[in-house]
Amino acid sequence: MPHLSSGPLLPAAMRPLQALAAAADGLRAQLLAWVGRPLKPWLLDRQLRVATVGAGLTAVALTLAALVPVWVLALGPLVWGVPHLVADVRYLVVRQGIHRQRRLVALALATLAVGAATGLGVRATLLGCAAAALVMPGPRKKRLAVAGLALILAALAWPLGWTADLLLAHAHNGVALALWWVWRPRTGKLHWWPVAMAAAGMALLLSGALDSLAVRSGPTAALNLEDLAWQLAPMPDAVWSQRWTASYAFAQTVHYVAWIHLVPTEDRSRSVPRSFQSSLKALQADMGRPLLLLAAAVALGLAVWACADLLGARDRYFQLAWFHGHLELMVAAWLLVHGVRRADSALSTAGGA
Repeated sequence: MPHLSSGPLLPAAMRPLQALAAAADGLRAQLLAWVGRPLKPWLLDRQLRVATVGAGLTAVALTLAALVPVWVLALGPLVWGVPHLVADVRYLVVRQGIHRQRRLVALALATLAVGAATGLGVRATLLGCAAAALVMPGPRKKRLAVAGLALILAALAWPLGWTADLLLAHAHNGVALALWWVWRPRTGKLHWWPVAMAAAGMALLLSGALDSLAVRSGPTAALNLEDLAWQLAPMPDAVWSQRWTASYAFAQTVHYVAWIHLVPTEDRSRSVPRSFQSSLKALQADMGRPLLLLAAAVALGLAVWACADLLGARDRYFQLAWFHGHLELMVAAWLLVHGVRRADSALSTAGGA
């Protein structure tokens, strides 16, 4: 990715992030010294590690969404939102090499601008996906098929108006899990664990089996389950509206888990975990120091803002993050034509370096 100029202040600005990564490595080294031997097979087996961590974090997400859905919806985006946006851009745009496709980048930016300015939202994005499929390099039959699919979806979304964007907000939470599923060839059935846990969680929340557990209030009086349900699932039946809202809290957290842990782990060329310091260096190499520092500053700024005005900080985050669901749709057109490009597949293409 083209890097912005790194002035003399930027290396010094990286030191807090480097110190945090070093501290995390030290803590992990101590934990592994205590329990490392029994965990050795788990550490060496990527599929087992991803499956157990993914299923475990999904179970935690279900527990929190069932007990305190308002807290999850209030704090989750402020804690994990910016890191997951960075991962979204890193793995969908930079890793796939799309940032080098100038016509596609220009088309994507124009589509987002039109969608925001006209209120067409996802309908404009689907038309942009069709146009992108026609102008991108790749096999003609695949490009025409993707363009046709995008036009069909646009035709279905058109009469729905704003509801189409709300449906995208719910549906896009499953995109990261779907991308993780196709990120590399699978052997065995371990990859079913997180998916089965996610499906079971949605079924439990929507069936009403966990209704009685939910605390309907939140960290502030302005945040409660009834008001959030009206925003996220405006339905005549209040019970179903609140169930869909709790399921959104759950699916959103699983979305964060996929982007922050599952996809990055699957993308690495080495199957064993790497240090936090190595991960920071790799992130800097992909995204560039200025963009990485900007993301860290935004995350810190939102955290400070939330201490004074939680609702305001949450609203600003969602305004900032509006683009990424539409970005995922645009990139999906590219991936349907070209497939996923991972770090190890890139090495293989380059001759196994």
